[in-house]
Amino acid sequence: MAGRMRWVAAAFAALVGVAGCGGSPAPAPAEAARPAFPGAPLPGLAAQPAWQGTVATRGEDDFGAGPFRKVVGVGDVFAFLGDRGQQEVLLFLDPATGRERASVPVPSDDAQSALEPAEVGGRPVVVLTYSTTTPETTMTAAQEQHVTEVYDAAARLVWREVATDGSPGHFRNGWVLRSEQVGGVDTETVHDLQGRPVWTAGEPTIAGRQRVVGVYGDVLLAQYGDDGELVAYRLSPTTELWRGRDVAPPGEEGPAEAPDVVGFADGRVLIHWQLGVDSFALAAHDPASGAIAWWFPVERGHRWSGFHQELTYDPVSGIGAVHSDQGATVVDVRGGRLLWENADGDRAFRVTAVTGSTMYGLVDEKLPVAVSTEQKRPLAEGLTALPVASAGGYAWATRGPGEHWVFKVE
Repeated sequence: MAGRMRWVAAAFAALVGVAGCGGSPAPAPAEAARPAFPGAPLPGLAAQPAWQGTVATRGEDDFGAGPFRKVVGVGDVFAFLGDRGQQEVLLFLDPATGRERASVPVPSDDAQSALEPAEVGGRPVVVLTYSTTTPETTMTAAQEQHVTEVYDAAARLVWREVATDGSPGHFRNGWVLRSEQVGGVDTETVHDLQGRPVWTAGEPTIAGRQRVVGVYGDVLLAQYGDDGELVAYRLSPTTELWRGRDVAPPGEEGPAEAPDVVGFADGRVLIHWQLGVDSFALAAHDPASGAIAWWFPVERGHRWSGFHQELTYDPVSGIGAVHSDQGATVVDVRGGRLLWENADGDRAFRVTAVTGSTMYGLVDEKLPVAVSTEQKRPLAEGLTALPVASAGGYAWATRGPGEHWVFKVE
């Protein structure tokens, strides 16, 4: 495999300020010993990195910010999926010094191992997914396994599942989603981490059978089809809490319709609503009651753009970007302010990280840029490295599979 040719034979010996293979912590780098960054300063970050990493990752994908994400912030640590020789390993790194706090070997066979941030009971965790193949023996054939593992910030295993006949259950913030047959009908079910079923999709309607679109704490949001009604349930025991039609902002002809749940931030669920044929709104709802904390009309709506949108949120500043591959709506989630949007005529812009006063991303999927969060104003373009994650007041920037720098956020 081509990706194997890029593996690093002496992985951690080359990572400045990180523990060596023996596991003993390296001393924190002195200020004068900090590595020089080969490029112009990144707006909103310190002029020079706190430390540099040269451990490679398997595969390259949009500066490490694509679907096979290799680094995420987990509370006050970075979780990084790199190679130590020919062994893939999940590393938990101190954001200020790069010291290794813990490591977990990953027996992956390919470059599609990936990380995602999540929560369990309000605690940050990281979800690791990878594939591996059992060896062939005299009596048994080789078998592909799809593995999901969840670790907390101290590298303690929270949950693990191995599937050999399809995809494993999908972990959603402390619950497990499964596609199962119930009464001979394919449907979604939700289980707790001990495997006990706690919710089953409701009966199908004209709009279709319910599908889970979000789980936040013990509140589950389910929707009938893509444009149908949104229903919120309390899990274990299942209790209906509210319906979208009862909490939607006012539309042009009654309550807004076609809700699109885009994420969770500042204790609120962010939902895009369709106000009319070509008008949309973004609203922040209390997950338990559905009550609206704030809402305002926006130009970009999921049904209008044709692209599913997601949320990238900075809990330090309270700034979030609701974005798709086509553009972003930038909001002060904590203060309930619309900051700016990509208009219909703008170039495509995909967000990779939000660090307070600055947002980073790719224009037309190839030009790395920094943009002000307060207004749609470019701060820098053609960046040497692109920030893709943040943790503990630091931002992780990367260029390719083996060049990584960590900067303090200013």
